[in-house]
Amino acid sequence: MRGDYKRDLNHNYLIFEEEGEVDTASYEVRMILMNSIPGLLPCSIQKIDNRTLFYYEITSRQSLGTMYGDKKLGREELYPILKSLVDTIKVMQAYLLDPGHLVLEPEHIYMEAGGQRAYFSFIPVHQGDAREGMRELMEYLLPKIDHQDPDAVRIGYGIYHCVTEDNFQLEQIEKELFASEGEQMEEPSREAETGGGAEEEVHEREEILRQICREPQEEEFPGSREEIKTAAVVAGGILMIGGGFLAWNYRYIPWNYLAAGFGGLLALAGIAGLIWYRRRKKELLSPGEGTKEKAGGSPEHPIPYPDAETGSETGKTRREAWESSGEETSLLTGQEEGRNHCLRGKGSSVGKLITLEEGVILVGKMAEAVDYCIPLATVSRIHCKLEVTRDLCLIQDLNSKNGTYVNGRLLESREKYPLQEHDEVKIADVIFYYE
Repeated sequence: MRGDYKRDLNHNYLIFEEEGEVDTASYEVRMILMNSIPGLLPCSIQKIDNRTLFYYEITSRQSLGTMYGDKKLGREELYPILKSLVDTIKVMQAYLLDPGHLVLEPEHIYMEAGGQRAYFSFIPVHQGDAREGMRELMEYLLPKIDHQDPDAVRIGYGIYHCVTEDNFQLEQIEKELFASEGEQMEEPSREAETGGGAEEEVHEREEILRQICREPQEEEFPGSREEIKTAAVVAGGILMIGGGFLAWNYRYIPWNYLAAGFGGLLALAGIAGLIWYRRRKKELLSPGEGTKEKAGGSPEHPIPYPDAETGSETGKTRREAWESSGEETSLLTGQEEGRNHCLRGKGSSVGKLITLEEGVILVGKMAEAVDYCIPLATVSRIHCKLEVTRDLCLIQDLNSKNGTYVNGRLLESREKYPLQEHDEVKIADVIFYYE
């Protein structure tokens, strides 16, 4: 299937288009829209003219091809992909979703940073075959397996053999994966009943829909009873003072004015209580308003980081620690400066230098997953990628939350931009010049 990509202010989306109307009241559509199903990318639907667009959020995730490229896959890389697929299909069976509607093309399988979990697109109108999709996925993975890793070879070819069998069952893949862990998998229980399966499944679907489609009750906000009592006392005080004044002067004020005045006091007390209630509810349900990011992606107040060894907050932000360290950034390959490509820090990151050696360089804040680490809250775990050759340097944003900019222009998802001399590169709110 062909997917398009779209980026808004803080999100990246993979988009699949379906011609014609899609029944949004169908069971599978309602299930993926109203539930967060483990292993499936979050989905939303938009209708434009006679087209239906399925949006899947891929923010801070990378496709299988982008994550590993030409890298060989050992057991540590292969196992999470296949385990995620098995776990996702098992969850889908619990939700009564058809695994044939999964999109198993490698470019549409997305990995979380660190590669420990894979996420899949589920398109209710996609007419596919789960077994065939798994076979094609294994044919993609087999040439990438590191044959120096015997566990990876055994898992890969064992599962490929399973999915090519005519009587293929998911439990066979589970056995291969569990065997790699040295664990004993329990034999799945068999259905004792052979008839009425379709009728029971329909009944179960209806029951699930009844449970999830009930009118949601308004959630109580966690305000304390003491504060409610205080508000009641204030409103009562207003009524008593105003009522006392009117009673003291009732001889001199016509009765209709007295009634209007008393009604106004009641309305005033009610409005005051309502305003207090809404403000208090907003404060309690939306904590941290004061630390929201500004339009430029930089927090208004620095976010304190826990100390790496003790776990306690030191009162110093990671940015401050980074800027005040006074240490020259280590070269990516440990060689001396003087190569053709580099990113030189500007502004708050002045003095920082990233020397770019030939090859693929990942930049982000997740030290164990990238080649150059920028430990700031505004930088995504795997933020962007640089592809460096002798005469060219391409930069690509990897579905980051706060974006990658070149000369003030936000890079689109999957766009590879060729850097020129003196280009300004902005990674979230960290600015470099390309030289």
